Amino acid sequence: MTFDQAHKDLIAEHARGRGCNEQEVRAFVAFCEMRQISPVLNQVWVCERKSDGKIMRRPECTIDALRLAAERTGRYAPGKPTEYHYNEKNELIAATVSLRKQTDDKTWHEFSETAHWDEYAARKQDGTLFSTWQRMQHIMLGKCAGQRGDHRMVATVLRVRAVLVGVLGEFTAARSADRYFHRRAASPLSNSG
Repeated sequence: MTFDQAHKDLIAEHARGRGCNEQEVRAFVAFCEMRQISPVLNQVWVCERKSDGKIMRRPECTIDALRLAAERTGRYAPGKPTEYHYNEKNELIAATVSLRKQTDDKTWHEFSETAHWDEYAARKQDGTLFSTWQRMQHIMLGKCAGQRGDHRMVATVLRVRAVLVGVLGEFTAARSADRYFHRRAASPLSNSG
């Protein structure tokens, strides 16, 4: 599936609205098209973060986009319910999700991923939790664990799919977009294009 020009223009408009220069806009459109996801459908957006006083931008996929990519393979299924882990003070410290993945021999395998509170709880600059993390601790940490599992599965699926359907050129282009955004995240951005 490819996006028509009108859809590409909407994706580009999203990236420009997030402060991307034209090179970043082209990379973001390529990233979306190669993965068949779109900010128009709330599946991905350009995320701006500040680190050590530097502004960094990169594409950030929603958990729905990762699940969609996994679902498209026909080899993905949810596992058992999310497990939550607590310390001796009954404070939430981790969440574990289970996913099921089918291998080429048609065997289903269950695997799990765990997200730890101290690694994922989103905090403001003053150290306080964002309101969603204050109100919905279990949901937010469970989403992080789920995204870790979905990301691990989708990364494997994308590599295999690229080879199997003979679109290594497209896949390489998508990986180039990944590398571009990863490099840009490591250094401050300029708006000079």
